[in-house]
Amino acid sequence: MAGDYQDPHYIHGSATLVDREKLRKRLIAKEALKLDAYRDSLGYWTACVGHLLGKEEPEQTEFTPEQCSCFLEKDIDTAEGLAQRYPFYKLLSDARQNIVVELSFNLGHKLDRFDRFLHFMWTGEFALAGAALKDSLAYKQEKRRFDEIIKALEAGDYP
Repeated sequence: MAGDYQDPHYIHGSATLVDREKLRKRLIAKEALKLDAYRDSLGYWTACVGHLLGKEEPEQTEFTPEQCSCFLEKDIDTAEGLAQRYPFYKLLSDARQNIVVELSFNLGHKLDRFDRFLHFMWTGEFALAGAALKDSLAYKQEKRRFDEIIKALEAGDYP
């Protein structure tokens, strides 16, 4: 049962259904592990598994796998915290919770601006929530990834 210390879904004292291992593997597959800092598509310095370093060139530009693992765990914690702020979050299946956490990982607080998406998630209209995602700049920037997310959202099955 969620919330039990023996449950693999139990995370940092919160009863959550997020399948952290599945989420971690998907993020690594989609973001890739990059030990050297690079500029992302928006010009931000990034490293490891999509870890945002900032606008200015960082002092440290090379990272170890251990550092990247630590960044990833903290970034997943942050994304999960952002996702849990939505009133509908705890009502979702574990697969859809993972989707909201992944979107929070990628978009951060910008997900708050996706009013139609958030409305349709609250009302449980997942096909309409997916359609709302298609109307975003984020969709245009990462069409293939968002198509996977939308398909999973509609089916209720995390890839």
